[in-house]
Amino acid sequence: MIGNFLDEHPQWIKYLHKKTAGPPKEGFHLHEQFEIYFYISGNINFFVEKTSYPLQYGNLLVFNNLEIHKASYLPGEPYERITIHFNPVISRQFCTENCNLLAPFLHRPKGKGNKINLTIAQTNELIQIFQRIDALNKNSYIDTPILKLTYFIELLVFINR
Repeated sequence: MIGNFLDEHPQWIKYLHKKTAGPPKEGFHLHEQFEIYFYISGNINFFVEKTSYPLQYGNLLVFNNLEIHKASYLPGEPYERITIHFNPVISRQFCTENCNLLAPFLHRPKGKGNKINLTIAQTNELIQIFQRIDALNKNSYIDTPILKLTYFIELLVFINR
């Protein structure tokens, strides 16, 4: 399994840091993969199933592949976010009896408990993880797949705390 990841890592974990001037063009949608969504700026309410989450800087959202969701843009400022879509199969390799890295995505009612409010210290720690992943996307080295997987597992451990 890990060998497959190292050969196919772009398909397993997709990182995107995006800033748009206007409203998102997506309506309600699902993904085949799980999603981690970090809100940076904009005037956004996020809908997951029938739950509405007003967002502010430092909010983290998690979705599994069965939760329909969308961002609802309210005019005023550019919309910036970081998203990571990932295949949960790779994460299962690192779960233990005492630490299920997918628990925040799976062990809650559908459309409930998606939003995680981070402290300033937690937000700063999370941004450091994202910066390391972003740097790998900009400069590819022979060890990039191993480091990307390492930082991704660190991110899942962070979310589980």
